[in-house]
Amino acid sequence: MATFVVSILAFIMLSRTPSRGTKEPIDVPGHPIFGHMPGMIRHGTTYPVLLGQQKDHPPIYAMRMFGQRIYTVSSPELASILMRKQKHLDTETQFIITVFQNMLGADKAAMKLLLSSTKPAAKKARTPFREEMRSIEHKLLAAGEPMEAFYESMITEVSRKIDPSGLDNSENSVPLLELLEEVLISAAGTALYGKNNPFVASPSLGKDYWLYDSQMSLFLLNLMPKYTVPEAFKARERLVAAFSAYHVREGEKDMSDIVRRRTEVARRYGCSDDYLGRSEVELLNGLLSNMVPTVIWMLVHTILDPGLAERVSSEIENFVQKPDLDTLSLAPGEIRKGCPVLVATYQEVLRLYSSSARAYQVMEDFMLTDDCLLKKNSIVTIPAETIHRNPKNWGPDALEFKVDRWFNPDRTLNSSGWVPFGGGSSICPGRFFVFDMILSTVIVVLYTYDLRASETRQPPGRKTRVMSGIRIPTEDVLVVATKKQQGKARISVIEKKSKQVI
Repeated sequence: MATFVVSILAFIMLSRTPSRGTKEPIDVPGHPIFGHMPGMIRHGTTYPVLLGQQKDHPPIYAMRMFGQRIYTVSSPELASILMRKQKHLDTETQFIITVFQNMLGADKAAMKLLLSSTKPAAKKARTPFREEMRSIEHKLLAAGEPMEAFYESMITEVSRKIDPSGLDNSENSVPLLELLEEVLISAAGTALYGKNNPFVASPSLGKDYWLYDSQMSLFLLNLMPKYTVPEAFKARERLVAAFSAYHVREGEKDMSDIVRRRTEVARRYGCSDDYLGRSEVELLNGLLSNMVPTVIWMLVHTILDPGLAERVSSEIENFVQKPDLDTLSLAPGEIRKGCPVLVATYQEVLRLYSSSARAYQVMEDFMLTDDCLLKKNSIVTIPAETIHRNPKNWGPDALEFKVDRWFNPDRTLNSSGWVPFGGGSSICPGRFFVFDMILSTVIVVLYTYDLRASETRQPPGRKTRVMSGIRIPTEDVLVVATKKQQGKARISVIEKKSKQVI
């Protein structure tokens, strides 16, 4: 043990970086011996927010870990400037390694297609395969009609599956997070992969997905997950095997366009069935990791605030059309106009609970502004929390949940002051798609049921789930539901959508 401690201390001492340059961002010191590592382990992406509080939220500041400069941006103005100077940044390499190699377990052949070089900042250009895949994803996930069939299938499945999963019972309390995980992964399976998807053939795959998701940090850090979290590792491999087999039989005729087009590109570049299986796990993660926690926070804040519940309910009642008893007709492209309070609730949830963080490697020394130098090989991050929870950006009530801040006519905010989806070339391609899916799901639930919390009186605490851009509740919320109208499970009809910008 003594040898181990000495070795660690020697490593820390030998890893010290040169002193700070006069124009570099200010340093925020950590623990005198262990530096910032204990804080990062304990607080995750909240840690930079806590550091900024020590120095009255400077617009950009630095911490040093094991010889690595890490700059944190907390100013919307500087974030916007940084996004315009991406030619100095490597936005791809570490993301590809972390997600595809560590999280998904992609093999060497797949990594060669994804990366032109595994050395950070060696080559900034995307590979042809990666470029074509991103182009298709951006096109199919854009606002408008490309995903209309998916929207209708997904929301219809939510309305069909919510009753059998236990919400339609006015006597018993139901754990809301657990229910949403069960319903949404089942609905996503049908909407993405067709009626005969792997989750239908093997219902236990849904639990496998959430087990794997709950242990994601050890996969991302590549800390031998096969041995450190063996059950989660086996769960991931069962998912991969099921989706690989799905592609061996060439999927289903009613698979979604995004699955079909991604598969066509992957096949053209010679990707294996194993890679295709792993890429479907990534697609599910991209859809569910943010959708589930956002939906639960919107529902929790609504049902715990009678005034907000009344306003939202009134909007939804006027917005939803009812051609007949068994049908709900929604127009997602009109949600902004028809449900402004619901939209503001969504925006406030993302502001207060977003834990996403953009991270880039600096490829060369460059001046971010006339008096701010960023050094080569350093890392610059833009955690959403340092901007969203900063009183200088949102006022003294920045840490409070206030839907009406979005209706304040005096509110002036740089466009980079609300950044749950990132920015620049790395902005989330699914931001329009996510908006439609989340708000339509909340509308279906609140239109169909009266919900009340059986025990909770205040929103629970929040914790990070790795690879989710939204924090999840520290504990599940028990709700009692009463169905507003009797009848068969409703089929949701998605009307033509007008263009929306978020």
